[in-house]
Amino acid sequence: MVYAARTDEQKPVPRPAHPAFRANMVDPLVRLFTATRAEGLTRGVLMGSYYTCFHRLHPEWRLPERGGTAAVSARSVAETAADAPDRGGGADLPVADENLTWRELFARMAAATGRARPVRRLPGSAVTLPAAVGGARTRLASRETGLDIAAFARLARRNLYIEPVSGRSLDAAIRETVHAG
Repeated sequence: MVYAARTDEQKPVPRPAHPAFRANMVDPLVRLFTATRAEGLTRGVLMGSYYTCFHRLHPEWRLPERGGTAAVSARSVAETAADAPDRGGGADLPVADENLTWRELFARMAAATGRARPVRRLPGSAVTLPAAVGGARTRLASRETGLDIAAFARLARRNLYIEPVSGRSLDAAIRETVHAG
């Protein structure tokens, strides 16, 4: 069995947010895996966030100015999910095709639209300041998200790379994504 679902952690909910996210993300998972185990299923795949992976690997990170992200195609995710029950053994199996700086990713997305152009780097404050203001507005409204926007803005400036990468080019997947709408 493969479980791949999430809730929108950016949508503000009444404080405290933890019970709402537990009800939407954890409790259904527990019920599903409990029921499937009762039916005799002994292996399953939980598709999770790469933020969880990095939180486990580097809880001490202090965030620098630039960043990038691991990127993966739907094909690679599907292949990993299909193979995971036989090779996972309860382990985390991070998957990435390429590690890209934001500049590389945005340039390739622009090229996929047929409108290639230079990608300029904004100063970190152009991202962190609006994020801090948005977070303050959410708190003033007595709401909370599952994502600390200011912390996320700093995290996005980190190189969130996964090793090893498959080495598969993402150009076709980026084109498909851009043209999907």
